[in-house]
Amino acid sequence: GGAPLNGSSRAPSSRASAPFCTSFLRLEELLDERPGEAVWLTLQRGGVEKVERLSVLDLHALSPASVLEAGGCTFHSLSYQQARNWNMPPGGVHVAFSGYMLSNANVPSRAVISELNNCKTPDLDAFTSVFLSLPHGARVPVRYRLPYSHHTERLAVLDVERTWFAGERYDLDALSSRWTCSTLPPPPPPPPPVPQRVAFAVAGPPEVRAVTPSLVRVLFDIPYQIDGVAGLKYAGMGVVVDAAVGLVLVDRNTVPVALGACRIEFASTVEVPAVTAFLHPTHNIALVRYDPALLCGDSVRSATLSPTPLEVGEECMFVGLPRQDAALPVFQQSVVRETCVMEVGIASVPRFRAVNEEVIRFDVGLALEDTVGGVFVDESGEVKAFWGAYCCCHEDELYEQFEGVPAQPLLPILAACSEVAEAARQKRGPPGGDDTGEGRPLGAPPPLSGLYLLDAELRPVSLSVACGSVAGSGLGLSRAWAERLPAGG
Repeated sequence: GGAPLNGSSRAPSSRASAPFCTSFLRLEELLDERPGEAVWLTLQRGGVEKVERLSVLDLHALSPASVLEAGGCTFHSLSYQQARNWNMPPGGVHVAFSGYMLSNANVPSRAVISELNNCKTPDLDAFTSVFLSLPHGARVPVRYRLPYSHHTERLAVLDVERTWFAGERYDLDALSSRWTCSTLPPPPPPPPPVPQRVAFAVAGPPEVRAVTPSLVRVLFDIPYQIDGVAGLKYAGMGVVVDAAVGLVLVDRNTVPVALGACRIEFASTVEVPAVTAFLHPTHNIALVRYDPALLCGDSVRSATLSPTPLEVGEECMFVGLPRQDAALPVFQQSVVRETCVMEVGIASVPRFRAVNEEVIRFDVGLALEDTVGGVFVDESGEVKAFWGAYCCCHEDELYEQFEGVPAQPLLPILAACSEVAEAARQKRGPPGGDDTGEGRPLGAPPPLSGLYLLDAELRPVSLSVACGSVAGSGLGLSRAWAERLPAGG
């Protein structure tokens, strides 16, 4: 039946002053006129007249009116409509787009965050307050739920990002229905770094023990996909080639571009930030640099690169890091099968590809296939070759291929980079005296000098093609030179 409605704070004594409703449409109009107020509703149920007090809620207050953008992610309050679809309470911190910061923590879009840095975040204002109190690079826990399993709370570790992306908040003006933008204040300064001690677990033959303190895991996160990179997260193996200045050799499949956040992991226990020091434009090598002052002790050692090239049939020991995080490396005796020139196919999307690449191939065993990279060492522990990953392309499909990179051609490049890094380290002064890079231990690396590269792609041809069958044909190679080359003259 009909129901009279009264907006007084006290229960009505009569129905004279209350409008009488005979339809839900009229009742909805009366409630829409009183958002945020309390009304008395007189109704009949089962022939019995009842008087109930109701609080009229504002549906607009349950709709998101603020948006936070930080670390490449987008946050807003969980709307009433989505909360109803997911059977969750409205108002929580909803991840509209996981972006760079949350994707690195494996927190997907559509997650609802309930806690950040051990602080409850029931709404966007609470989340913003906690986030603004964290410095760049802080590693904090975050708790969240997913709509398809909202009864299960999940835990992740978040690296706070305040460098690559602008931090902004958008608020809806209820009067003008316009969005206003405000820039987030800068983050607080990070605490001074505390040097950490690295303890390597060594085992195996003497040559394995000698090179184990030089093997590290390199992690590289890319905020913007430039230069045709196919992914955003890369991980591979690196070799410390100069522990005094923190120089690490890595392949360009792990560090494909200079723009990115690099971290180096020692013995699966200690992780320090690093910067890109050198990217070879034609070969599959790169150098990253960390601050040695962030480590205490002398457990990290420089690997010794051998100037003697490997020969076909020569035996050496492979030492590498497994794909799963583990402190102990894997090792296996290997034999050089051949040396050849590797050709990387041209992809439809322009990206880096190694050219003029002379590689070494080995009798591959199970230990080599289940690693992220490694080195080949002789009996004295000197590195003869680097087991690196190449980004190859076949019919626009990318795949990873491991090959041996000889150590001998790398010596001039490493010497030039070590000299520049040492000069930069002396310019910075003692540890803790100068901090450059805004949250990073090192600033941008200075340019290299005295290092010359041939930016041209060369391909081998047979002597018969170079000489030709008759005089004046071929590529101009004389017959005398063609006879001397096979004999090594």
